[in-house]
Amino acid sequence: MPGLNERQREIESTTDGLMVVDAGPGTGKTHTITERYINLIKKDVSAAEVLMVTFTRNSAAEMRDRIRRAMIKKGNELKAAGDPAGTLLLKARDEIRTSTFDAFCLRIVLGSPEVVSEFFGFGETLSRGATLVENETLNREYFSSFYAEFSKEYGHLYRTGIDYPAIMADGTGDLYDLLVRLMSYGIIPLDDDSWFNDGGRRILGDEKLAFDVLAEKNGKDLALIDGDKIYADTEGKGLITARKGVDKDYALSEGVLREVAEEDRRNLVYFIRHVYYEYIRQSVRDNRLTFSLVKIMAFAVLYQSEEVRDQNSVEYMMVDEFQDTDELQLMICLMLLKKGNLCAVGDWKQGIYGFRNASVNNILYFKEKVRAMIDSLGRRVRFAFGDQPFKEISLDRNYRSTTAILDPAFKAMEARGSEKDVPRLKEGSVTRLTPDKEEGESAELYLNNTATEYWYSDSKDQEYSDLVDRITEYVYSGRYSIVEDGKLRQPTFGHIGVLFRTVKDCNLLYEEAERRHIPVFLQGDMEIMSSRPGKLALAWLRFINDSGDKRGIAAILVHEGFRMPQIRKMFGDEDTEGSKGLLSRLPQYLVDERDFLMRKRRRPNDLLTSIFAFHRIGEDDEREADMAQAIINIVSSSYDGSLITLPDIIRLFEEDIEQSTRYGIDAILGTGAVTIQTMHKSKGLQYPIVIVGGISSGRMPSTKKDTSLVTYDPVFGVRCRRETVSSPGGVDGVVNSWRFKVISNARESDYDEERRLLFVSMSRAEQYMTVASGPKPSKFYEDIAGKDFRGDRPKRYPVPETDRSNRVTEDPVIPEYRTRRQNIAVHDLMVYKEGAEDPGKGKEYGNRVHEAAQQMVLGKKCDETLEEVPRIREVLNGLGGAVFMAELDCALPVGDVTVRGTIDLLADFGDHIEIHDWKTDVDRRNLDSYITQLSVYYHAAHGFRDVPVRCFIQFLHDREAVEVRPLTMDEIEEKVEAYCTQSLVVDTESDTRTHTL
Repeated sequence: MPGLNERQREIESTTDGLMVVDAGPGTGKTHTITERYINLIKKDVSAAEVLMVTFTRNSAAEMRDRIRRAMIKKGNELKAAGDPAGTLLLKARDEIRTSTFDAFCLRIVLGSPEVVSEFFGFGETLSRGATLVENETLNREYFSSFYAEFSKEYGHLYRTGIDYPAIMADGTGDLYDLLVRLMSYGIIPLDDDSWFNDGGRRILGDEKLAFDVLAEKNGKDLALIDGDKIYADTEGKGLITARKGVDKDYALSEGVLREVAEEDRRNLVYFIRHVYYEYIRQSVRDNRLTFSLVKIMAFAVLYQSEEVRDQNSVEYMMVDEFQDTDELQLMICLMLLKKGNLCAVGDWKQGIYGFRNASVNNILYFKEKVRAMIDSLGRRVRFAFGDQPFKEISLDRNYRSTTAILDPAFKAMEARGSEKDVPRLKEGSVTRLTPDKEEGESAELYLNNTATEYWYSDSKDQEYSDLVDRITEYVYSGRYSIVEDGKLRQPTFGHIGVLFRTVKDCNLLYEEAERRHIPVFLQGDMEIMSSRPGKLALAWLRFINDSGDKRGIAAILVHEGFRMPQIRKMFGDEDTEGSKGLLSRLPQYLVDERDFLMRKRRRPNDLLTSIFAFHRIGEDDEREADMAQAIINIVSSSYDGSLITLPDIIRLFEEDIEQSTRYGIDAILGTGAVTIQTMHKSKGLQYPIVIVGGISSGRMPSTKKDTSLVTYDPVFGVRCRRETVSSPGGVDGVVNSWRFKVISNARESDYDEERRLLFVSMSRAEQYMTVASGPKPSKFYEDIAGKDFRGDRPKRYPVPETDRSNRVTEDPVIPEYRTRRQNIAVHDLMVYKEGAEDPGKGKEYGNRVHEAAQQMVLGKKCDETLEEVPRIREVLNGLGGAVFMAELDCALPVGDVTVRGTIDLLADFGDHIEIHDWKTDVDRRNLDSYITQLSVYYHAAHGFRDVPVRCFIQFLHDREAVEVRPLTMDEIEEKVEAYCTQSLVVDTESDTRTHTL
């Protein structure tokens, strides 16, 4: 798409004022944004004054890279033509400001953490070294632990009436989700039982509108409490009675409707505010952040401090994927602007993250929302709405698909989710798209080679086989051709994407495709911890953490092929000798492996890699290799920038297995495989051929009901599903709230997001699409394809032997494991002189010193009672200008062996690297061993960056640094070979490779 069309040019040239852009699928929005940015720089706007925000790291990096390339190209062209704007573009090419919302908010919070406490009225202050924990399993576990302590301390305050502390004890996950939802709405608790702004009213909802909704829905269905029970207001007594026999025109009285709408929830609101406030406060105490907390704290800092607003403000802001913003993010944008120059680009029809509390209303009702928020924020916004130019522009030209694809996709926006469902579209909100491919030189090629087909299977068992048949039909029938560079080509498996609503469907098709020798790539969220690699890793983690953990040991033994009678014999009837007795009865090779893995306890990545290598995970099964790598990445991201213990990792595994937590598998896609993924994962992608499967009753649209213990929406406010009652005998019990059930009946099943999800999926197709269902097509299928329409049965074609390769992903980097010594720790090479194994203050003390050093590098508080801390601080202060990496795992390939270790401190100065290793030794007896250790680090660092490397042993007791002249690779290889053959001899000669600084 070399040039801009008329509407794109309007967006590019309109640089000032408020502008909302409706950018449908395939309309060239990224190209347009890039050209608009270049236009701003050409007008001599400083790059520092233009901020571009999106939602994922990949999107931000891709946007920056694309703009940079375009600036270089355009800059060189203009400079050659003598235009001074070329110099401006080339100068600004490395100053582009792109960021995710999360990263930008984190910088604001950590830049002024003291302001957080000012806003909330805390005595505690957040540290600049606060840790962002991305793993939601760990965040939920943290909240659960917090809530247990909260209940102990404050639970007695809320025992009168409905016992909310007791009710919520079994629903801490739902309570956590509620707080996250309130954060996204900007409903924020303050001290002294108050709420920020209008939060106290908003959390109760709109009681007048709630009554109106109930009155409109009034009838037998509204009063239905259970399968055959109904709420009957008999003589004002409020009874639950059998549904049978109730008049068909039965309706709840006005008094009952008001009782439901205006339910006294003061105690519930007091309780939630208190939990909410103390949760934020405890997170500040612990220097622990989540994405939601970062967002609410960034808002608080910007709202509270004019100085921070000035420091972070910009003249121009562009927000991509604006349909994915929530109310709080929009308010943050408004407070960051020096002038009213906000360009919001998105497509409400692709708003599919309501479960993350994103609101398509931000783009559908942009003008109304912005005006109301400016009024609410007052002087914190530097411009008045009426003083700003305002534009709404819709991109209406599609460069991806044909009419044969777009027409069915737009039908999805009006498809019914059920017989009673009535899609309600804002008037004028749907912009129809004109396909660019149907004009110009290649128009005839596209018009003759594009189609949407439909199929529903005769049985559930046949469904996935039919889809595989359709895949082979696309590739081998000769009926389909792909247009590439103006020429027709035969489709390959790599041209096809198959999309489902559920992970289960993805897995079932993957298995059927593999059985039929179709090369496939499964991309999506999976229950990784419940996989064989996950459960095996958990078993070893338990065994390493506790040598007497029979659950872990049993799982390992079963995997190794031992039968239950053998395992029972090893465990014994009663182990009076404790864990040592159990270890003596286990196979020696497993005991040896545990000893080897014990040395890696502080290095989770290395530990997990070694576990997978020991069992050869991923050598013959690429999906298991992907899972193993994903597990390592998950654990790594969970403790990145913080300290995590082995029990923490074990709890992460156990919680994920119990909660069926899903993670994405990141693998590198080859070009010759069918991609299978969930509909959510397909957003932003495109394929020449798309199969949208599983459009069946109960599956798409999803009919899953919200079973949360506590809920919130702007109309009905916060509500609790359960309540406590006292029987005449004085026995307390917990029952379902009939009022909550009435409200639940009044809430319409919202299929809007399901419609948008189907639209996203169908609009991924470029030339061909199949919409498929099981034996019971849903209303979505019927409204798009036509009732009872199924097209022609897919024909089956054999897959030639040459096309049966399924090796389409790169294996994770898991070293080959033949024997335990194929992966060795650097400490295995360190030969200690007699009596010199521990010349310091003990391993326990050494670990405390290393932990303190890591905390200092991260900017956190550390144990100041340790006498080595001043020396460590002195060393760190003397390394000004360096980027620090603490406790950095490294690996050095030496022949067929990988030597692994952990660098205490790597200081990267850009043009050179320094490695510092903390030692608590009181003498130099182990100096030779430390030279070997740092020599491995030296050569590993050279692999990290090809710059000069210097290595220092920091003897903290003597406050002296010893610079090491490293061993050569040949010398290291000799030591590795000697270790592997068990012939390493203690060197009694002193090494002279050092000098004291």
